[in-house]
Amino acid sequence: MILILKAEMTHNKNNTYEKNIWLSFIMSILVMYIHANNLRNVGLLYSYKSIDWILTRIISDGIGSVAVPFFFMLSGVHFFTFHDGSKGSIEEIKNKMIKRIKTLVIPYVLWNLFCFLFYYVLTHTAAVRFMNDTSVVELTAVNLFKAVILHKNNFPFWYLQDLILFILFCPVIYAILNHKWLSKLTLLLLALLSVAIYSNISGLFFFVMGGYIAFYHREVIEKTCDNNILKCLCVVILLALIVLKYMNLELLFHVLLLVSPLAVWIAFENFKFPRAKWFIKQSFFIYACHVIPITIIMKVIAKLSIKMKSDFACAVAYLITPWITLFIIYIIASLLNKFFPRIYKILSGGR
Repeated sequence: MILILKAEMTHNKNNTYEKNIWLSFIMSILVMYIHANNLRNVGLLYSYKSIDWILTRIISDGIGSVAVPFFFMLSGVHFFTFHDGSKGSIEEIKNKMIKRIKTLVIPYVLWNLFCFLFYYVLTHTAAVRFMNDTSVVELTAVNLFKAVILHKNNFPFWYLQDLILFILFCPVIYAILNHKWLSKLTLLLLALLSVAIYSNISGLFFFVMGGYIAFYHREVIEKTCDNNILKCLCVVILLALIVLKYMNLELLFHVLLLVSPLAVWIAFENFKFPRAKWFIKQSFFIYACHVIPITIIMKVIAKLSIKMKSDFACAVAYLITPWITLFIIYIIASLLNKFFPRIYKILSGGR
């Protein structure tokens, strides 16, 4: 009996690991779809009946909205999960904060610096004509500060900036999480603020929610859910997000968005994830690397689709842009990992 229980625990742990890896990979692709929105580039921003507009509303604005909340929640779960199954200590929190300098802060600075230099070179050459909506980047102390510290030229890094700020306040969050009633009150207040003002404060809600799960409901992440009704409800929630966004019902959309990361996790409960290969595990690098190639590819394909004078061609351009980008990132990641493994390890946060 003990051997059976140990085997089951090992199976659940392995399945949780693969599920974590695969769902993170899927969410990174959804993030790319958010940034592959080509409606403005193809002149269909207000063409509400076009195929491209409908697909963008469903994928980028609808189900794609789950991606960032999912990453925030998972980050909270990971940060406040301790190997011995306890609630940890303030010393362990400090050690994790120090570790995050290597996994978050250093990649944040380096990628922001790279984007700044890229756009500086680009906007001082003839190539700036292609990036027709990119203003000239000047090399000044102020611009360098805004680029490296405030991610001015690397807009997707608002997520990483927020996550770093949350990590800085982790001792306070840890103190709150140690009191269950205070945790619930904090989550309630953050949820109300998230729905009321539709701002990035919601990121803090999802991060704290992840910590709350790690402290008090770890079984949600680590054990198999046998409640089929709950699984069906989670699928309904995810489908409802698409419908609500399509119908522009923002209040209800943001209410359901609060439970969307958990809905994703539980909805995929019965899915048997295969063993993830190397590139599937590179979600952080995909997220960090995608903005420049996807911007260029989106504009190139958008220009080609416009020449075809077809809404369908524009929709196809939107659908394939993230996958072309993913292929290019795969080549970049493979080459860096093969010839410059130390540099790749730094850029990928040691993952």
